[in-house]
Amino acid sequence: MESIFGVLFNGLKSIKNNTVLFVPAIILIAISLAFQTVNDIAASLVSPENVWIILPVSLCSTLLVFIISAYITAGHIGMSKEAISTGKTAMSHLTSYANRYFGRMLAANIILFLIQAVALIFWIPALYVIFNSGLSDTVMNMDVSPEEALAFVDSFFALLATLIIPIAIGFILTIIYEFIVLVLFFFVGYNIVIDDLSVIGSFKNSLSLLKAKFFQVLLFIGVLIIIALFSIILIFIALLIIMLIIGITLGILSVFVPFFETIAPIISMIFGLLVGLVLGTILGTVYTVWMTRFYMSITEKQLYVEERLTNY
Repeated sequence: MESIFGVLFNGLKSIKNNTVLFVPAIILIAISLAFQTVNDIAASLVSPENVWIILPVSLCSTLLVFIISAYITAGHIGMSKEAISTGKTAMSHLTSYANRYFGRMLAANIILFLIQAVALIFWIPALYVIFNSGLSDTVMNMDVSPEEALAFVDSFFALLATLIIPIAIGFILTIIYEFIVLVLFFFVGYNIVIDDLSVIGSFKNSLSLLKAKFFQVLLFIGVLIIIALFSIILIFIALLIIMLIIGITLGILSVFVPFFETIAPIISMIFGLLVGLVLGTILGTVYTVWMTRFYMSITEKQLYVEERLTNY
């Protein structure tokens, strides 16, 4: 079995030698951002009294992204498999693997979503407090008089104080539950694409593989989480610095050219979309390749390392 350091290092080499691996992530992130932009534009065009119209639009967008994600993910894992086992991959592998495994990947994702949705039961106490507080009736029937507005604020803060414990419990239990689900079914998608297993077989094999390689899997997940947290912190700091520089630059320019003050929000939005696209592409590609290589390593598949094929 290849070491975790070897998985990370050789995974990055696979990406370096096959930059086409970035394409699936670019497509998926671009589609997600496009749908989000459409939702935002639609929300800005709808009047407040007709805001409910946005709900079906948002649900349809989410459903389409969910379906497209299953297709792209299957192809991305297939491309990663080819790059890791042979040293080379191509866009043709994206479509061939996606067409073959899309149905099973979508079914597995639906099952995983339903399993993850069980975490909603941890929020029942908080919802119970909200629905029995009478605050929703107050919102619906409240006039705009200062007295009723003040009463609403008092009720809101009183409810917020009551909800602190239920929300904290719900949040903690949800995090624990979702982490357990992540560990138990860590390899479901990779079982389907790499080992051509059925949907049910992929869930069973994920549990069996976890049982056989528990500490290695847990350590690998821990490393991925640490890298993700460290990356988020660095990205957040860099983003703040860049946004500060852009804000100062636009502020100076707007003194001489008022037009820059008008387009500042548009520039910020475009910059945000580009940052989301770039970061999503990098992280999505790196993590897919790392997880594919780790799965192939612990299942003793043939790996391509430094111009040679190696069996671990």
